[in-house]
Amino acid sequence: MQQWNQVRKEFYDWVKINEEFRQLDFQRNYEQKRAIIQRAEALLYEPDPIKAYRELQQLHREWKEIGPVAKEFRDKIWNEFREISHQINKRHQEYYKKLREIQRKNLETKTRLCEVAEKIADLELKTVKEWQEKTKIILELQQLWRKVGRVPKKYNQSIYERFRKACDKFFDRKREFFRQHQEILLENLRKKEQIAQLAQKLKDSTDWSKTAREFERLFEQWRKIGPVPREKSEEVWQKFRTARLEFFRRKRQHLKEIRRQERENLKKKLELIEKIKNIQLSDNQEENLKLLGEIEKEWASIGFVPYKEKDRIKKLFRQAIEEKFGQVNLDADSRKKLEFEQKLKNILSSNNPKALIVREIERYKAQIGKLKAEVLKLENNLEMFKDSPEELLKDFKDKIAKEREKIKTLEQFIARLVKEYKKLS
Repeated sequence: MQQWNQVRKEFYDWVKINEEFRQLDFQRNYEQKRAIIQRAEALLYEPDPIKAYRELQQLHREWKEIGPVAKEFRDKIWNEFREISHQINKRHQEYYKKLREIQRKNLETKTRLCEVAEKIADLELKTVKEWQEKTKIILELQQLWRKVGRVPKKYNQSIYERFRKACDKFFDRKREFFRQHQEILLENLRKKEQIAQLAQKLKDSTDWSKTAREFERLFEQWRKIGPVPREKSEEVWQKFRTARLEFFRRKRQHLKEIRRQERENLKKKLELIEKIKNIQLSDNQEENLKLLGEIEKEWASIGFVPYKEKDRIKKLFRQAIEEKFGQVNLDADSRKKLEFEQKLKNILSSNNPKALIVREIERYKAQIGKLKAEVLKLENNLEMFKDSPEELLKDFKDKIAKEREKIKTLEQFIARLVKEYKKLS
């Protein structure tokens, strides 16, 4: 049932996303068709009806290439475009019949140009692209204005001042926008220069993992920052990019060296395993234990091997060393304690014994946690099978006792480590 609910949730999520993309597509198509309508409206005032007619055909071709809009707008927007098209076609057909009305039509044309310019001048434009697009339209309107012939004399001055006022308002607002936009560009440049400077400081770091994460964080910050002045864009980007590439080049080289060292360590450990297999133990148990302890110390001193070989090589070592310890004829508990004592000696003779003691304590605590969880599991099973045959119950009890004994031994090791740590403090 849970799987079905998950599948159903994913399905409806997909449907929702698909619908959102569909609505976005409708909105984009609507805006494109509105733009065509706006261009078509401008053609109503194109003084050359033949030219207007030809450009309208192009708009119709563009219209057909654009996808559908939301259903509630389809008829309305098409009727609007169709109506404008009808007017343009009609002007084309009646071109020679309307020569007497040219001046009156010119006035109407210029009035509509004023209205369009006024509408654009009042728009809330928020991006450079929007201002560029609308500037293009205003310039087109101005070009159309110059192409429109004279209007009746008594309207000539007033209609001109109206159009000029709308254009002036638009360009005044545009200048203010770009003044503020330039300030934003400079602020973005300052932020990116800070990131580039920080990248320059990080490029020589040898804290590979932490610095790699920091570079990724800086790159995400960089992506979220907006544009900078065009003349500075490539320069600041190259500063950041060069530092980033240099760090990751050094990291790759470092990893290459680690891989080489790991292969060398693998070779050393394989040789040590062969050495263990060929050891001839003496009759002196103490010497044998010391020898095996030295071998374990040597093994521990060898660094990491390739990850895919880790488990295999460790298993080979444990098999070889276990076999030799078995020849010494010690019970498991005694051997474990001897191994601990040898390990403790190695730790105390190291360069940083306190850190190693802390690490061992944490390792033993983790083992105790796992053992306690296993004991709890066995006790629960014991309770569940309390009516089972005594032989089965005895098996559970023996396992519980064995695990508790392991816990007790590890707790003793921790107590000993804590005691030695205090001596070093």
